[in-house]
Amino acid sequence: MRALSSVPVIWRSLSETVASVSPDGSVVGISTGQGVVEARTATGLVARATVLVASSPFAFGVDVLSLAPGAQAPFAQ
Repeated sequence: MRALSSVPVIWRSLSETVASVSPDGSVVGISTGQGVVEARTATGLVARATVLVASSPFAFGVDVLSLAPGAQAPFAQ
């Protein structure tokens, strides 16, 4: 039996207007809705997962926040 890490996986979004997926499998929401992400191996194994992207009831008001390790900054309301 091979370890999973040795099997190459090709990731893709079947709903590119809702979510994108990077080559390492990281999923990023693009717009609200429901989408599907697929993982496929060269041996023919396929797995799909439903992704739900919802709007957030809040937003951060700071464009850029840079902190040193251990530093704290209050969030503006």
